[in-house]
Amino acid sequence: MAPVSFGIFFFLLLLPNLGTAEKYVIASEGDTLVLPCTYSIQEGISEMCWGKSSCLGSCYKVIIWTDTKEKTLAASGRYELLGNLAEGDVSLTITGLTFSDSGTFCCRVETPGGVSYEKNRIHVTVREGRPMFFPTSGYIISEATTSLPAGGFGEDQTIKVVNIIRLSILLSFILISLGVVILSRYKTQKDKADTSVIDLPLDDLKNPQY
Repeated sequence: MAPVSFGIFFFLLLLPNLGTAEKYVIASEGDTLVLPCTYSIQEGISEMCWGKSSCLGSCYKVIIWTDTKEKTLAASGRYELLGNLAEGDVSLTITGLTFSDSGTFCCRVETPGGVSYEKNRIHVTVREGRPMFFPTSGYIISEATTSLPAGGFGEDQTIKVVNIIRLSILLSFILISLGVVILSRYKTQKDKADTSVIDLPLDDLKNPQY
């Protein structure tokens, strides 16, 4: 039973990352790109970072970090947090886009309780010509500034779908685990029943009493 319990616990630890669907944007060289990221001011955060990676577990290749109060460290002057940090806006602004900016960017926050999770993940492709956003995102991009609004289109619907998927996966995992436990117990009891043999005297077998 212990391995099953540990499996459920480990699975629950992974849930915060399951809802982070990667978005895609194509921008033009030289543009200003705004990548959205927000957090709940009620819950608060102790620190946050943007990384040039998928941020599974932690920020890799950190390009900007802040404690949202006093310190903000950036790998380049082109990376800035211009949103209202006190209101939960930690969107990343990248000025003077270059082809080297192509790749995956992620926003990760850590709560005062030490819980760290990924909030947003966006794959950026920098090309020549007019910027555009893939239709699946629903965000509007302007020519002058490539900007992804923090709210976005259909965010509520996306959150509902993600929560349903999380719950479905969790319930399926629990049901499978319970099935394994029940099957294991049934097999153990059956094996015990098969090995329980009643010894009868030889005379009783030759002369059964009816």
